[in-house]
Amino acid sequence: MVVANLSASLKSSAWYGMSATDGSIAWTHPIVKRETRRKREVVDRAYAGAVPCVVNGKPHVTLVANASIDCVDTRTGAPAWSHSLEDLKISWGPFPEPSYFEADKFFLGIWYSAQEQAFAFEVKGKELKRSWKNRSIGLGAYSHVVHDGYVYGYGSKGLQCVDLKNGDVKWDWRSDDQQLARDQGEIICVGDKLVWMSTSGMLYVRQASPDKGGPIAGMNVFGACPKDTKKDLAGYNGKVTSSPTFANGRLYCRAPWGEVVCLDVKP
Repeated sequence: MVVANLSASLKSSAWYGMSATDGSIAWTHPIVKRETRRKREVVDRAYAGAVPCVVNGKPHVTLVANASIDCVDTRTGAPAWSHSLEDLKISWGPFPEPSYFEADKFFLGIWYSAQEQAFAFEVKGKELKRSWKNRSIGLGAYSHVVHDGYVYGYGSKGLQCVDLKNGDVKWDWRSDDQQLARDQGEIICVGDKLVWMSTSGMLYVRQASPDKGGPIAGMNVFGACPKDTKKDLAGYNGKVTSSPTFANGRLYCRAPWGEVVCLDVKP
């Protein structure tokens, strides 16, 4: 089954469950509308993908949109639980994908929120309970990764490690180079290593560990942006916003001006 959120028109959107073999639609799940702070503006969009989970031994997906967090049966679309973001007192997102760190617990960050930027939730039956919140990790439209009970990603103080049990920050890191100190970036986990691409185009690697002060290796993997494309990329302000990708012992990195770099990192 393929699950995706699609806009049927400018006025409506929904989640669709489609057959992986022929693309036929098996079920739909509406995306609830939510009023924003702007007058007469209503948003019914989802910016996150569907995240697999298990409920009572059956495959489900968790669906995060601007107004609610829903969980439905992957095969039938039948709802397992649904919670309004208004009830949870969460301000405007939008929200990236949640990350499950236990069968019934997940982490959720928020893009561009003026209030708390990260939450941990626990599913109890058909209820969703908030375990903790903080304003540390999750700031900005960047990814995070979960590894061995900790979540890693960029926040208000740079790259951070947060304990998933209680939301405590174990460490934060910024480059000593003042030109790179305000960078954010996209992060992945390769084995027990954190690999992240900063908005300045620096590729970094360090051990995925809550211990502060681990060694960090970094290198600039891209050449300069060609002058004839700078005007077309003015909206990027020269920032690299793509995530590194790992496959078969190689790292692949892409810049917004079209440059792609492949690094062989086999031992």
